[in-house]
Amino acid sequence: MSNIPQNPQNPYAVYSTSAPPIAVQPTGGIFHKGDLLVVHKQAVLPDRCVKSNEPTSERLKRKLMWHHPALYFLILINLLVYALVALIVRKSATFDIPLAPRYKAARIKWMVIAWSMIFVSLALFILGIAMSEQNPNAFATICMIQFPFAIFTAAVMGIFGCRVVYAKKIDDQYAWIGGTCAEFRNSFPEWPYSK
Repeated sequence: MSNIPQNPQNPYAVYSTSAPPIAVQPTGGIFHKGDLLVVHKQAVLPDRCVKSNEPTSERLKRKLMWHHPALYFLILINLLVYALVALIVRKSATFDIPLAPRYKAARIKWMVIAWSMIFVSLALFILGIAMSEQNPNAFATICMIQFPFAIFTAAVMGIFGCRVVYAKKIDDQYAWIGGTCAEFRNSFPEWPYSK
């Protein structure tokens, strides 16, 4: 009558046309697809650094979020509309990412640099305002003008310098994760589905 597989425990179960459900073991549910790691939301990553594949017991809890890239066009309409829609439709997954101590230290270093740049640029901005009220000059003007550029630079450094991994796609079961090294990814079986 139908080619849809039946579940003997629950004959009324609905099957998805995308990736079928997988019984995830603590070390299962992890695959690679090209330069991405495909991880079931309940899977536990092994004690190997995602950046170097070396053994590590260090972990970094990361909540990854993703929405369809087409939503970025809403920024052209209204930033607030984009923010609200993205907040409603985004998908998320939380993982304990294994990370070697040197990569954790590098992440902290970039975080310190970014925040230091923000505080210094804020101090210069306040100094520029104070100086321009008493005696406007080129230095005071530069102090005030540098602020948005410094904040933007610090934000970019913070986002990309501190980022360990990122979500390329998230659905109801899996997260497609970028930013891992090839040795780590390729130690897992290839993603068996077309999507």
